[in-house]
Amino acid sequence: MDDDQLREVRITADQAAGTVVLDGRDISRQVSGYQLSQRAGLPAMLVLYLSPLVKDDFEGLAHVVVADPPEPGPAAAAFLSAIDAG
Repeated sequence: MDDDQLREVRITADQAAGTVVLDGRDISRQVSGYQLSQRAGLPAMLVLYLSPLVKDDFEGLAHVVVADPPEPGPAAAAFLSAIDAG
């Protein structure tokens, strides 16, 4: 299978719940969050954050990047150090 092949993604979200479907397969229970971005002229990039209930395995077809949530400490420290109280 070609890793650069694009996959069909359907995301529905509202205030109460949402679904993430890859190639017709609902993977919502395996995902704790997602980030969707797109630049002009390029395909969309979908980053999935796996639910803590999911072990190291993941089954799904998409042009997907699986990421760990970033630690907020270093970014917050850099932001706060850049603020001039005066």
